[in-house]
Amino acid sequence: MTPFVFQIDTKSLYLGINNDNEKGHTATVSTNLKQQGTIKPELELFKNSQSNIDFSHLPGLVDECLKNSKAECRITNVLVFDQILVNGEKVNCNSEFCLFLKEEIDPNKYQCGRIKLHYPIGLTYEEGRLSISNRKVLFAIKDFLFGYAFIVRAFELREKGVINVIASIVGQDGIAYSKVFLNYKGDTAKKFTDVFNEQADTYDYEILTMKQHQIPGFDFIGPDNYADALKFEKQLAKETCYRRLLELYPSAEIYRLSDIYPYSLYDFEIRSDDDVRFVIVAFTSTDISYFYLSDLKAGFISNYPNKAKVFLVKNVLSESKTIETYSLEDMESIKRRVAMIKYQKY
Repeated sequence: MTPFVFQIDTKSLYLGINNDNEKGHTATVSTNLKQQGTIKPELELFKNSQSNIDFSHLPGLVDECLKNSKAECRITNVLVFDQILVNGEKVNCNSEFCLFLKEEIDPNKYQCGRIKLHYPIGLTYEEGRLSISNRKVLFAIKDFLFGYAFIVRAFELREKGVINVIASIVGQDGIAYSKVFLNYKGDTAKKFTDVFNEQADTYDYEILTMKQHQIPGFDFIGPDNYADALKFEKQLAKETCYRRLLELYPSAEIYRLSDIYPYSLYDFEIRSDDDVRFVIVAFTSTDISYFYLSDLKAGFISNYPNKAKVFLVKNVLSESKTIETYSLEDMESIKRRVAMIKYQKY
């Protein structure tokens, strides 16, 4: 079996995201491999991948894979994985995960010949030593990720029976769908929301320095447009950090998560083989070493003390920007002040 990575469709598989839409917009749980004249190169790799079962002797499993079909179809391959990894680390789960290829074969239908990779959340099947439950596997992954909401970006098929689920955390458990995705058709990055500003009230710290610099599109900065000016600064800070990360990790994949999912708990995801690290970007137009973190982001760093860091970009509007990095250990040694307290009656 040839190991390979397959990027699945955006919005096709996720957990911990609550649907706040009036209708629709659930996970699609499939990705096209062949449609009309378009054939993805991974199709042959999936066709030739070995499963750890012989599905031709399991008609009940085939029926389970076909039960939600809206057209006449056939199952061309079923892959079952009893060893589950997430971002390269083993997940303990007593259930198995299942992918399958489904081909539409009705010659009277326009989509005849279309082949999709399916990975339905509700797929369950038990027979003998086989115990498939995609839902249980996904919840085991969620537990492994400290209960955060996550999206699956890709599947990495390794040796027979081993799958590495490449997942990214996009927010706290129960985050609203509309905070992660914009709701319109198509599958481009433009569907996602703009950068969301969650800065605490930094106006008194920042305004004098900001007014000393010319910010494109801003003739005057005051309370009415301060949030927009912060968005401009945040983009400058992220570009500065991105260039630094390219220097620090020249051979790694650097994924700009918050450019796509603005409510995510970190800005950059750095992957080098099975090593995954996270960077949260903070910024100031001053030379003061200070930054705000939401309770959720502070908790995220506590959960990943050896993987997550804050990159603070100082003098963000000047040509002499500097970057300071803070680990959890660093943050615990500096002064902290509570800026806001939530009161809730139980």
